[in-house]
Amino acid sequence: MSNILLETKDLRVCFKSDASVVWAADGVSFQVERGKVLGIVGESGSGKSVTSLSVMRLIPKPNGYIEGGQILFHGEDLLRKSEKEMRRIRGNKIAMIFQEPMSSLNPVFKIGEQLGEALKLHQGISGKENRRRCMEMLELVRIADPKKMLDRYPHELSGGMRQRVMIAMAILCDPELMIADEPTTALDVTIQAQILQLLRDLQKKREMSIMFITHDLGVIAEIADRVAVMYAGRIVEEAEVSTLLRSPLHPYTRGLIDAIPENYDPKFGFRSIPGMQPSAQNMPQGCSFAPRCAYACSECGRAVPELVEIQPGHTVRCILGGKGGM
Repeated sequence: MSNILLETKDLRVCFKSDASVVWAADGVSFQVERGKVLGIVGESGSGKSVTSLSVMRLIPKPNGYIEGGQILFHGEDLLRKSEKEMRRIRGNKIAMIFQEPMSSLNPVFKIGEQLGEALKLHQGISGKENRRRCMEMLELVRIADPKKMLDRYPHELSGGMRQRVMIAMAILCDPELMIADEPTTALDVTIQAQILQLLRDLQKKREMSIMFITHDLGVIAEIADRVAVMYAGRIVEEAEVSTLLRSPLHPYTRGLIDAIPENYDPKFGFRSIPGMQPSAQNMPQGCSFAPRCAYACSECGRAVPELVEIQPGHTVRCILGGKGGM
């Protein structure tokens, strides 16, 4: 049996309007191994969330389109599945948690009703067994009084507690893959650490794969095994987390590492990447990072660099990184 649970190959996603076509993901390829955590990191607008929504086949209609590539789950292309088949997979085999739980939880239904509905829909469990399973999941995500929680409404909970409920809903049907899209961004530092620890513990206990989306490399360092760095719709570097943090090859990756608060330099202060990510409607020719790159040369503007494997398991999309350094 293959160790690869999920694989995207040359995924291309665009949004169309009467005036233009915007490519939000352009040739994105990666693998998620069984029982491992892949982190996908990049600034807002880099294509991270679009990539995760593509895996779930939830690209917003009518303007969003998956134009090409493959999304292989257990070797089967999800892009060839019918909507009926995808409904059996979503929330069952593949689950997703979002940055803001209030956008996912229905404010007019109690927590128990929402958890119970998911269990009934995917596994046909109802009645007392349904309620027992819901309480068991709430206890698993370290909610002190799960019985009381079942009868509460989302607006009665703190942000951290709502996120725990969303995690409980995600693991309710024992998924093989969890997609976590910025699940800690809206939380304060203390609660963020608790949620990360909870996800780590659940992942190990249930031998679950996680695709973790964030803009924060510091968070990736805490939870991921491998990391793919995205910029302007493309993966620009991928490696084991320890390798990438120790020996980044792409200038953008270096900039993200320098921006981690723990890397504050008293002499130079906080370091940031100059400039802004280019608009998807007005991408520069050649390397999309070149206008912000301190190492850019004339060759960078001629063509989009290929993603090259520099050493086993470490790839980079940069002509300078590909030549062994900057």
